[in-house]
Parts: sequence; C-alpha cells; structure tokens
Amino acid sequence: MPNQTAIFPESKKNLPDLRSGQIVRVHQKIREGEKERIQIFEGMVLKRHGGNSIGATATVRKIVQDIGVEKIFSLHSPNVVKIDILRQGKVRKSRIYYLRDLQGKSTRLKEIPLKGTAAIAAKKILKEEKEENVEEKIISTEEVAIPEDNTAEKIVDEVKEEAKK
Repeated sequence: MPNQTAIFPESKKNLPDLRSGQIVRVHQKIREGEKERIQIFEGMVLKRHGGNSIGATATVRKIVQDIGVEKIFSLHSPNVVKIDILRQGKVRKSRIYYLRDLQGKSTRLKEIPLKGTAAIAAKKILKEEKEENVEEKIISTEEVAIPEDNTAEKIVDEVKEEAKK
C-alpha cells in the first residue's frame, strides 16, 4: 500500500495514540464570521474509528449541566489543532457506549498511569493549570481590603504554598 502522506499531504504525522477510556482535551478552530478562535472540548473518548487512515475519527463525550454532549472529531482535519491526553481509564471494550446510560460516580473509570511521551505531556499540562489557578487566587486576595502591615504579603505567600501542594 502506498504511503498515505504522499497521497494526502494534509494528513497529520504526529497524532497521539487515542484509545477509548482516555480523558482528552481537543483544541478546535472555530470560525465566527471574520474571526477565528480556538475552542477546547474536554471529555472521554468513547470510540476511535478508522485506524491510521485519512478518515480516522474519535467520538468524545462530556457532561454539560447534566446533559451529555458528544462530538465526533475528524483527526486529520485542519480544524483540529491539537489533542492532549490527560488521563487513561481502564476499559475492557473498544466502544464504551455503556457510559451513556450511567450517571454520577458510576461513570468514573479506574485510572491507569500513562506511559511514554503522553505521560510527560499530561504532567506538563496539569502543572500549567495549577500555576494558572495560583495566579487567579493571588488576584482574588489582592481585591480584598487587607491591613497596611505585612499581613498581606504573608497571606499571598500562604496561598502560593497551598497551591504548590
């Protein structure tokens, strides 16, 4: 079989190894009139279809205000900018449609550690999120009226230490 990148130059070469049960974050380009922005859709992979072909897709599900939302992403689409794998759940089937009927705690899967570059990328993403949360907490403490002595600096230091833990 000929090389697919020769036939389809738009195919992506560095796709992550998506599997059902993974929690992923998909960065997708959205066009609104003249403007273009990136929207993030974070959820669990229910199904991967198409293998490594140009028509490969992944079905991702998340819960928004007690309503299940599923999106089917074409993995080689130019609108899919990046896919981050955050966690891997232990599943015994390649299609985990049974999660559609479950609610609450029963939808949780036993987590298994990621391996290789996916683990490194996930740790980096989660670390960046933590740092952003620290900055938000610091901003919120600065808005509160604090006495003029050194207690304000102590509070900010305590918030930073708590966020690092």
